[in-house]
Amino acid sequence: RTCIGAKKRLGLRELGLLQLQLAFGSDGAIEDYVTAMVTMVKEGHVVHVGVSSLSADVVRRMYELLKEQGLTLFSNQVEFSLLEVGCESSGLIAECQRLGVKVFACCPLGMGRLTGKYSAGRQPPWFAPGGGERGSSASTSLAAVTWGQIDDILDLAREIGERNGGRSAAQVALNWCIARGTLPIVGAKTAEQAEENCGGFGWRMDDVDVERLSHLARRIARERANPPAGGKGKGRKGAAKGYRGRGRGF
Repeated sequence: RTCIGAKKRLGLRELGLLQLQLAFGSDGAIEDYVTAMVTMVKEGHVVHVGVSSLSADVVRRMYELLKEQGLTLFSNQVEFSLLEVGCESSGLIAECQRLGVKVFACCPLGMGRLTGKYSAGRQPPWFAPGGGERGSSASTSLAAVTWGQIDDILDLAREIGERNGGRSAAQVALNWCIARGTLPIVGAKTAEQAEENCGGFGWRMDDVDVERLSHLARRIARERANPPAGGKGKGRKGAAKGYRGRGRGF
């Protein structure tokens, strides 16, 4: 019903992509979802099928089940940004690439925190416990990355952007996602924001800069997993060491 209703609202004969926004568990067996997805394709409602937030093992299983029905798993949408690299370190992105499954990176700008318009003194409205659409659970999770760590990423992103035609930190962050083999899904509330986002596409930073950003993102991820006494990250001074000179500090 959801798929057919979406077609009617959009005025389309078929949808290009049916993407299930769920993780498998108590909601049902993988086979049940595959059966429904195959039905949607064979009845002509959709062209491609995708999923979200699946681990490498589950992606592989779903890929195999769809292949048995003559279909291909088109995509897997996961949270991925310079502030969240878990799906890369777990091997998920590599497995999706091996299978030919496209990886859609949601929240590629860390829910606005990689745009440079927020700071410790001017936090996003959703960041306070219970605030905004996301609520307290997202705020608690995202608070694991300190503003000092975010500033370190923004500093490096701005440096790279300056050497690539004056790109903004947000544009560099989006381009990094593309360089890591993902397709960023980025939102915009205004025409200006949409235009700003477009500046992250159509160019590619060099491999050295990609690795510098990756190195910093991985280090921050390790600090999140093993926070020092007091629960705070290294902050700006400690994080900058080893990242300022191109080609060094890997």
